[in-house]
Amino acid sequence: MPFTGDERQISLEEVVSAAVTHELPILVERLVRERAWGSLVVVFGYAGGPRAAATVDELRATAESLRSALGRIPVPKRPGAALTDQMRAARIAAGEALLARLSHPPLGDLERRALRTAAEILAEGGDHRRAATAYEELGDDARAADAYGAIGDLDQMEASLEREDARLRAAREALDELRSFESLMAAGQRRAALEAASRIPSDLPTSAGVRQRARDVESRLVRERAVTLRSAGAGSALLGPIRFAAVPATLGRELLAEVPVRDPSVSRRHAVIAARDGELHIEDAGSRAGVRVGGAALAAPLPLRGEGELGLGPDCRIHFRSTTRGRVILRGASGLDRQLVAVVGLDPFPLDELIPGADGIWLELGTGAARLGRSEGTPVRVGGHFVGATCDLLHGDVIEIRPAAGVSGSGLRIEVD
Repeated sequence: MPFTGDERQISLEEVVSAAVTHELPILVERLVRERAWGSLVVVFGYAGGPRAAATVDELRATAESLRSALGRIPVPKRPGAALTDQMRAARIAAGEALLARLSHPPLGDLERRALRTAAEILAEGGDHRRAATAYEELGDDARAADAYGAIGDLDQMEASLEREDARLRAAREALDELRSFESLMAAGQRRAALEAASRIPSDLPTSAGVRQRARDVESRLVRERAVTLRSAGAGSALLGPIRFAAVPATLGRELLAEVPVRDPSVSRRHAVIAARDGELHIEDAGSRAGVRVGGAALAAPLPLRGEGELGLGPDCRIHFRSTTRGRVILRGASGLDRQLVAVVGLDPFPLDELIPGADGIWLELGTGAARLGRSEGTPVRVGGHFVGATCDLLHGDVIEIRPAAGVSGSGLRIEVD
């Protein structure tokens, strides 16, 4: 039979039974209807204890049930009415129960939700100081300032407002960095985009996706002073790979060599092509089998002029041809490296030397990372996006060169190995 005025205070056994059966929210709503204020204090006193059967989320739901039920009671016209004090006591009991069960600072989203409920119900119960402290733990300095203002603590209110202003400034700066990341990525400025991504705070809601994209870009960025391209005209078969390497360029079996050579008789670091006095020279890098130029053993650095043949060990022969642009073109002539095609020299590397249709496009490699450059009026897409004057290259990029306005043709496709 319903009772009023808390004529019979609820027993601890009844509270435990409701907690075990996950019916605490229902129990609290009933007790509010019956105005059983002392019983409500018993319920939350148990639920806030270390041995309570209810979980933190169930306790939060119970506190929300109390808030909802109290919200349906008409507010007494007299501030000092007994009902007002009883409702306040119930709210504070619920807030204290939540605070007792939470970690400080809260761990995870469930505890943060519970702490916000505690802050709100404590503020509704008039305990503004503890509400302010809870809001500060949540990083909600605007609400904390309101709570401090309600008790006239102007110093704490001003401090909270200053923190809120700093947070808003940081949020605006983070959004600016996010926009910068997106625009730099679209323009092909991948290295600058990585720097922008590193400045985005980890607590920004969209930062996880941006950081994942940044990690992918970081792992694929061509950071070597050499890069391999494969080209094809629209609708045609893919052509063989062409290696572009900035000097000094090592030739050898080492995987990181600027010009890798597969022949087993070649040393890991066999020869080096370097720039000396405005010309490209080749020299032995301390190989086992030596270097031959035109059949003669190389005893000192030798300029590479005109055309000729390099011998790396007994079996590997590479034809070379110097160009008027201060570069040398290497082509495999025998053994496992017959398919080798490489361009070695100083920046920039015009791609039209070996790739027909690539007029107005060049590579920059001397800075230790591969960058594509284009002349004005030559539209270029990389990864499906039109890029600016330069574009940092990634392994796996697809470069599409569109004919300039008024020029016929279907364009060119280049893949970055």
